[in-house]
Amino acid sequence: MPHLVDLLPAKSHVIFQFLFGPEENRDIFKAFLKAVLDMPAEEFAAFKRIKPHRFPAEDGPTLVFEITRPSGQMIYLEIMSCPITDMRENFMNFTLRASRQRPNESGKLPKCIFIGINDIDMFPENKDYHQCFRLENPKNATSLTDLFEIHTLELTKLPPEDDGTPLWSWAKLLTLRELWVDDDGEISKDHPLF
Repeated sequence: MPHLVDLLPAKSHVIFQFLFGPEENRDIFKAFLKAVLDMPAEEFAAFKRIKPHRFPAEDGPTLVFEITRPSGQMIYLEIMSCPITDMRENFMNFTLRASRQRPNESGKLPKCIFIGINDIDMFPENKDYHQCFRLENPKNATSLTDLFEIHTLELTKLPPEDDGTPLWSWAKLLTLRELWVDDDGEISKDHPLF
């Protein structure tokens, strides 16, 4: 008989680190990145987890990776769950860290990507729960470079019904506080997420 089990939210430090940090969960992390960045999972060939450099005002769990693409291009990736602070300050801190990245052996700069997950309405003028920011000319949308991206997931804006994107399921998972499980401890297929 399926029954409810209370969960720590996936944005909590312990669950966040468990879900995305360990090497044995790399396929889970690749699937999440594929949904957020709209890139094939095959583009994430090798991962190296590095210790985050944090500024005093930052809070929330943070994971930092150097990712190698099959082409040899490097990606410097930070993913942070920020439940409380103003995420905009964290964006600026990321910009400072990203500016310290060095070219690889062939002289190419890494692509720098920040993914911020939060429970606040950062952009009330926009109803979308996923935002992607790049460097471009606001007058004509000419892109300066594709080497810098900031993504936000504003979980408060998640629509109650599935919007048909892979990202919706991930965002829904990050908001769950309880889960239906069967008597043997397996996640029940009766759970609304499935």
